[in-house]
Amino acid sequence: MKKEYKEITSEEDILIRYIQDSDKKLSDKSINAEWQRIANAIELKKPKPQQKNHQRLYVRYSSVAAILIAVLFTGYFAFNPPVKSMGIEQYQSIASNFQSVDETNEITLINNGEKILSPKKVAEITYSANGVASIDDRNLNSHTTVSNGSISDKFNCVIVPKGKQSCLTFSDGTKLHVNSRSKIVYPKEFAANIREIYVEGEAFLEVSHNAKKPFIVKTLNFDIKVLGTKFNVTAYKEKQHSVVTLVEGSVAISDRHDNTAKLKPSESISISKEKLGKPTQVDTNQFIDWVHGYFMFNETPLKEVLKKLSFHYNVNIEMNDNVNDLSLTGKLDIQTDLKDAMNNLSNIVGVQILQNNDKIIVSKVQSDTNSN
Repeated sequence: MKKEYKEITSEEDILIRYIQDSDKKLSDKSINAEWQRIANAIELKKPKPQQKNHQRLYVRYSSVAAILIAVLFTGYFAFNPPVKSMGIEQYQSIASNFQSVDETNEITLINNGEKILSPKKVAEITYSANGVASIDDRNLNSHTTVSNGSISDKFNCVIVPKGKQSCLTFSDGTKLHVNSRSKIVYPKEFAANIREIYVEGEAFLEVSHNAKKPFIVKTLNFDIKVLGTKFNVTAYKEKQHSVVTLVEGSVAISDRHDNTAKLKPSESISISKEKLGKPTQVDTNQFIDWVHGYFMFNETPLKEVLKKLSFHYNVNIEMNDNVNDLSLTGKLDIQTDLKDAMNNLSNIVGVQILQNNDKIIVSKVQSDTNSN
């Protein structure tokens, strides 16, 4: 017996064509409304069915429903493709292809394969709305150099050496303050549905809000997801612990063991290779003071002060036992060279600074006393 198939009605065909129209970005509400309208029209037109007709209609509507579901899913993913985040191993490989932070004494921008140096203590790097880059108010060529086929060719990089900083502004308005001894890797152009960068070192971010295009910061041991906020991330490879501190907004953090945490404003969290810590309330000023060009100390032991300066300037600083009881309260300018920073420290605390080869020794000032 020949199997009978019924054609799709004109109303159903209109709906399918309506959904398939790639120029229309459809909401669930509009699709449901259109389907209800056509379903009502079909209901009015159909004759009183017998039991068998009921079964045929059920089969026919099931077929149409299957078609509609397939089309809807196709349309949904065409308009909303899955967010694709690149693996951390790929980012590490790309970052390693760029020079080390210790291989230069000047801030370096790798833009479209071209290397540009800035002699300033704080370099201003900006991408306009159309993607044209400038460094220290100097516009750069927008052409791309010859590619060698490497994935690294699709990324730019900012490298900040010891004792210097940079301010990096993306075309979407997102701003990064990049601290000493840090590297930022980012695509030449963000994807349609995600903004993703890689950070080695420390950066303070002011992320431009875009709910349809989340901002992802990837580091060696964890990822940070945010829609729009201000936060500081410290993720130096040389340090055992990384720290994320939220100033305003909200961020979600996930480590390489699928542990997650969310931060509220004025909360900070410590992350290591092994585990994700717990959020704690903090004074955020002590985490973002460097953005303003200084370190802020409040009765901080001199040992901790020297440790921070040692890392910032990548220099070996030692202290004698006779200064163990000293502490520092106040600001210390870090937008200057090491010699000036140490002289400022000497004047504030009253210590003696001695240079011994590539090592600096800090000790108490010896008083001049003459014995008769």
